[in-house]
Amino acid sequence: MFINSFETKIKKKFSLLYEKLDDEDENEPSSSPSNSTNNFYKACPEDNSSKWSKISFNWVTKLIMKGYFKESLEMNDIYDLPELNKVQTTSKLLDDINFSNGSKYALIKHIYKNFLPKNKYALISNIFITIFIFLSPICLKFLINYISTDNDNEKSILKGILLCCLLCISILGQSISQELFYWFGMKNSFDVRGALTAKIFEKTLKLSNVSKKKYRSGKIMNIMSIDVENISEFFWTYYLDIVSHTLQILILLGLLCYVVGPSGLVGFGVMVIALPINTMLCTKSSNYLEKSLEYSDSRTNLTSELITNIRPFKMYAWENLFINKIEEQRKQELKFLFLRVLFWIFDHMMIETNATLVLVSTFATYSLTGNTMSLDVTFTAMTIFANLKLPLIYLPEDIYKAIGLMPSVKRIQNFLKSSESLKSKENNQNINFNNNNNNNNNNKNNNNNDDNDIIIENCTFQWNEPENNNLFEFNQSEDEEENEEEEEEENEENIKINENFDYKLNDINLIVPKGKLTMICGVVGSGKTSLVCGLIGEIYKLNGSVSGVPNNISFTSQQPFLLSASLRENILFGNEFDIERYKKVIESTALTKDIVNLAGLDLTEIGERGINLSGGQKQRISLARALYANSDCFIFDEPLSAVDPEVASHLFDHCIQGIDFKSILKTKEIKKNVENETDSEELIKNEIEIENEIIDVNNVISDKNDPNLIEKAKLLVKEDKNEGEVEFNVYKKYFSYGTSGVTLFITISLFFIGQAVYKVSDFWLAIWTERSIEGKSDSFYIGYYLLIIGIFVSLLMIRTYSLSRITFGIGKNLHSALLKSVTYASCRFFDTNPSGRILNRFSKDTSDIDIHMLDLLSEVSICFSELTIGLISIVFIIPIIIIPLTLLFIIYYIYQRLYRPSARELNRWESITLSPVFSLLQECYNGLLTIRTYKQESRFIKEMFDNININLGCIFYSFAVHRWISMRLEVMGCIMVFFTSLAAALFTSNNGLAALSVTTALSLNGYLSWGVRRIVELEVKMNSFQRIQSYIEIPKEGNKLISTGTNQVDSDGLKTISNGDLVNWPNKGIIEFKNVEIKYRPNSEPNLKDLSFKVQSSEKIGIVGRTGAGKTTIASSLFRMVECSKGLILIDGIDISKVQLQKLRSSIGIVPQDPFIFTGTIRSNIDPFNEFTDFEIWESIEKVKLKDAINSMPLKLETALQENGDNGFSYGQKQLLCLCRTILKNFKIILMDEATSSIDYHTAQLIKQTIQENFKDCTTLTIAHRLETIIDCNKIAVIDSGQLIEFDTPSNLMNIPNSKFNKLIKSQTDYSNNKIK
Repeated sequence: MFINSFETKIKKKFSLLYEKLDDEDENEPSSSPSNSTNNFYKACPEDNSSKWSKISFNWVTKLIMKGYFKESLEMNDIYDLPELNKVQTTSKLLDDINFSNGSKYALIKHIYKNFLPKNKYALISNIFITIFIFLSPICLKFLINYISTDNDNEKSILKGILLCCLLCISILGQSISQELFYWFGMKNSFDVRGALTAKIFEKTLKLSNVSKKKYRSGKIMNIMSIDVENISEFFWTYYLDIVSHTLQILILLGLLCYVVGPSGLVGFGVMVIALPINTMLCTKSSNYLEKSLEYSDSRTNLTSELITNIRPFKMYAWENLFINKIEEQRKQELKFLFLRVLFWIFDHMMIETNATLVLVSTFATYSLTGNTMSLDVTFTAMTIFANLKLPLIYLPEDIYKAIGLMPSVKRIQNFLKSSESLKSKENNQNINFNNNNNNNNNNKNNNNNDDNDIIIENCTFQWNEPENNNLFEFNQSEDEEENEEEEEEENEENIKINENFDYKLNDINLIVPKGKLTMICGVVGSGKTSLVCGLIGEIYKLNGSVSGVPNNISFTSQQPFLLSASLRENILFGNEFDIERYKKVIESTALTKDIVNLAGLDLTEIGERGINLSGGQKQRISLARALYANSDCFIFDEPLSAVDPEVASHLFDHCIQGIDFKSILKTKEIKKNVENETDSEELIKNEIEIENEIIDVNNVISDKNDPNLIEKAKLLVKEDKNEGEVEFNVYKKYFSYGTSGVTLFITISLFFIGQAVYKVSDFWLAIWTERSIEGKSDSFYIGYYLLIIGIFVSLLMIRTYSLSRITFGIGKNLHSALLKSVTYASCRFFDTNPSGRILNRFSKDTSDIDIHMLDLLSEVSICFSELTIGLISIVFIIPIIIIPLTLLFIIYYIYQRLYRPSARELNRWESITLSPVFSLLQECYNGLLTIRTYKQESRFIKEMFDNININLGCIFYSFAVHRWISMRLEVMGCIMVFFTSLAAALFTSNNGLAALSVTTALSLNGYLSWGVRRIVELEVKMNSFQRIQSYIEIPKEGNKLISTGTNQVDSDGLKTISNGDLVNWPNKGIIEFKNVEIKYRPNSEPNLKDLSFKVQSSEKIGIVGRTGAGKTTIASSLFRMVECSKGLILIDGIDISKVQLQKLRSSIGIVPQDPFIFTGTIRSNIDPFNEFTDFEIWESIEKVKLKDAINSMPLKLETALQENGDNGFSYGQKQLLCLCRTILKNFKIILMDEATSSIDYHTAQLIKQTIQENFKDCTTLTIAHRLETIIDCNKIAVIDSGQLIEFDTPSNLMNIPNSKFNKLIKSQTDYSNNKIK
């Protein structure tokens, strides 16, 4: 109560000062809009501050006061980053790294050469640190001489005060130099971090297809977070400390020899003998860290794959499969991390033992050579040893950091040297970082290519990089010799991939006339997409020539790439908003009806990868982007495969056929060969029937200034930011994951007992010096001293080992809980949180828990046990000192209360602002082909630079706040030393204890600021725990069963049906929808409205309708990917909402609209649980016509596939592989969602026959736009705007002239002519 009342008064006292500072801040000039990043707007106050303000860090006071009085900081409270530290400036220093000489250390050499000259002030500060470290023991020697003098005539009070002042000045000089060294070193580290992060992102945008196989997005995230942090941390202080700590050791040893004579050389010899042992332990620790990083990469990649493909994983009920794979990698990661910690413990034990042996050997030699252990010699030597202990501790750590740096350097260097796409090299020449976008309209070059036909002559294209690395550019060939060093330990899976797949297109000849439509046709897997990629420079051209390729190309990929942004932003894609052109594009792509149904119209956020859109809507947005870009050439890769016949006809007539430029349509629909040329008029004969419902395009364009509409348009939720102090319950919850309260109490107690034992050793030295025990030889004192130190070292090892077991147990259990919680979260969670944000919990936050929490908990415990025991010792020796100490600690309390809110909030913002960096990286990695084709690299680079600057700004001011408190607490520590030394000189009769009190005060000086900083850092890392915990507590989807005796209930307390009652369910396959209503958002319009129909056992139902009508939502509801807001769905008479999700989803077969291939082998993708024999697997492969393709691969079923199967199969072949796994299992109910949309007509007919033969006893629901796929079904369900408008047999519906189904039939001309008549 007293403290709270006191603090309230302090707040009132300073409130007027804060208001004055805040008014001054509001009137401060803003940064230049062109240079400031998104959220920062006020110029950095350091730039215009005085020298004294820079030295004392007074320029940070405004920010400190804001944090204290507001108790929370917002982004607009944080100042702009200094121009010299922005990524736009620092990244240029890494532009010309020379990897051609094959040096393993090219990156490090380049950083030293380009970044260190900027850091001269850090070097100067370090020199002053060394000077003051040398002076403080000398000042102490004179002071102890003064204290131990018995002659009162020589004990002038003025002399005593002067000596105390000199001692304090030397300590204060060292403290100020140390803080400035940290500050200038941080700026250098800061620049290195920003530059490396920027370069890694720039390189990501250039990765070739070969490099993408080696570097999946999860691995790049690990490189960007862990490896960049390792290197930037080394270039904070460690790169200079290796030299300065060595120099300090030599200087202090020289000073020791001055104090104790040649005996000091004995101690030096002991140190030299022990140093290689410490280095060996550091090296072993580094090796284990490198191994743990390999498993961390693998774990992050698998986690990224799981999160990115969470929907198919859930539909297949394969969550546990991937959880087990991730947990296995996690187990190995923790195993090597723990081995690393064990060697770290041994290293610290050796350091403490080494320091003791140096001291004992020196004193023993000094005593045995006939010298007397006087107070000035003993305690000056103790101070020298205390000063020597820090460089002794840190030098092996410096070496460890340098050695541990090499794995990170190797990983980043290999990544930066990896092969680049030819397209990226072409685009790199035109990148402009000064503009927000690359407007294709404005960037058109008036070159001759734009007016010529595209001509491909005798070309051979290849996906894999040529062995001789000769990369042929369009219209020219050049030999580029890249002496790229191979990775020493290449991932075995990548080796398999590179050996197995060397897909080529041979002897290609093609002419694409300007102003005409050229169609590329072929059977599934024939190389259509490869040819398109060859045209746009995304695969290697081994020979031949390509000419006439325009500078500006619009491209739509088979799997549309969509940003996590508004629908409008996805169409504009960096181009300026031209409302007339925009309206025309919307109408041409038939998006008007779709947009008008969205909550925020065209400003509606469509989510990562368009997660809340149908496949047809995604394709049409991609098509709209291509049209809006107004390019010279349009390349469409299967743009009509996911749309219904009516919309397909509209798109072909208004988008594809009507373009007055070179256009290429890659499709499997038109059954013509590449060699055969025909006019499109012969292929499209019927006029398109337009929707009866006409919607004014003006009604779908949103007003950006309408707050209600903007709120409705939002999909992504803001990332939570914890505010205020970390409460005791948070720490309690953290430790509950790994230990009991008793074990924790014992472990923490060992720290206090250990420090008390260590303090006993100091008292023992005082006793030894004064020979307080009569008749005892030096060996007696030495023996007991070694015994005391031996007990301390044993306690050190036990407490550190115990704490490491606790923290590793917590890390293991936290990750396991996080993984399961996220995996079993509802799809809504993944819709509203970008994958980069989620992955941040598994990378950065998990790394904080794994690596940093042990260090922080250990340091906080050491710090406060040392402070507690030390202060008790001082007060015991000099009781009067309690008066100034009380005043100092009141000031100490005020300072730490002012400091902690700002420090805490800045560090929280640091974690939050890191998520957009990872999210943008993940998003761009998924859309590299589209980004490069549209030449949008500079726009995304600028966006990434802004994101990095925002994150670095939080780090910059967070560190400035740390220096602010450290500077003030160091001054307070010097004042404490002054009062202690003065009281010891004037008020203590026992000279030995007086000298001990002074040396104790000196040792406590750094602990004051270190303790507060460590507590704040612990609070920050606890923020990582809170972020993880918040995800652990997210609502789970469906029925997560809880045992309650004999019954089982779900999370809502409702009874569920146990799996034991559903052993043979479903055995009939009867499906019934009763008045079903589905909403993807609670306040949105229903996607399915009052849907009712019944499917009898073994019936075949075709589901058709306009794209976006709700067909895929029916599939989602059947798998409970989204729950019914009204009504119910019955399977064999059982309400599926009462069936466990695992049981439900594993009981229904699915062939999804977007084919799903995960990292593994062909065998594991078909039979992930090893349930079937080779014969059964090959039989199912043959049924889907993939036997020849897989047989041609050297490893056949054991062929390694990467995520999405991009390294081995075409899109259509991936669909067949998904069908293969469904055929293999004996499902009673099967749902096929556009299962053959990307397969050629001939193969589709064969597959249709296979389906009829294998699924004849199954109930099947088939969603299709190809009407020939579902024309033989027992019944057709026609869906429109979420409602069932027709449900009857195909023949009955066709006999109704105005039926919706009949209209769909007529619009699909080729089908009408060939089959229906």
